[in-house]
Amino acid sequence: MTATVALVKARPGPGEIAANAAKILDYARRADRLGAAVTVFPESMLGGIGPDDPGAGDDLRRRGDEALTTLARTLDREGLGGRHVVVGATATGAADRPVSAAAVLHKGKVALAWAGSDSPAEAVFAASGRRFGLATGGPPRRGQDGVDAILVLARGVAYVTDGSGHVISQPPAGHEGLTLWLAGGENDRRRDERLGG
Repeated sequence: MTATVALVKARPGPGEIAANAAKILDYARRADRLGAAVTVFPESMLGGIGPDDPGAGDDLRRRGDEALTTLARTLDREGLGGRHVVVGATATGAADRPVSAAAVLHKGKVALAWAGSDSPAEAVFAASGRRFGLATGGPPRRGQDGVDAILVLARGVAYVTDGSGHVISQPPAGHEGLTLWLAGGENDRRRDERLGG
């Protein structure tokens, strides 16, 4: 069984959660029209700033959490709730410090919320018969057992590695847009055509 994964390259607006959420919704719609079961957005896509930025405080994280819930409900209302949408966000880590995070939106809910500081074993979800792990920032330092692929949310791009962290799908180059990657069978290690934004 194959699963089509849409990898997004996009530049979010710094601190512009409403505009970034609208962009996420637009790309999720496009990915759905192309048959993607999973759509993956870059690191910090929702808030538009990294966790080390001075603006990544409690207010940004609170507004981001609210926006994730609203996005999940909106996707569900539009008939896209059965898809998995992976959004890069900012969460609270150890010692109340902001860290890169990922949220999986599915069936009208935030089905998985993972902070980059959590154990990689906690960052796994299933879609279309495949098991996907999550990583933020870059390829994971160590692999994740029992996953078919790791979805990497990096600055400005999303891409795929295998369970041990070796890159399968190169980060999309050039313009903003979607790259389709097919997980499963003989297509497991090839990129599909690049699709513009």
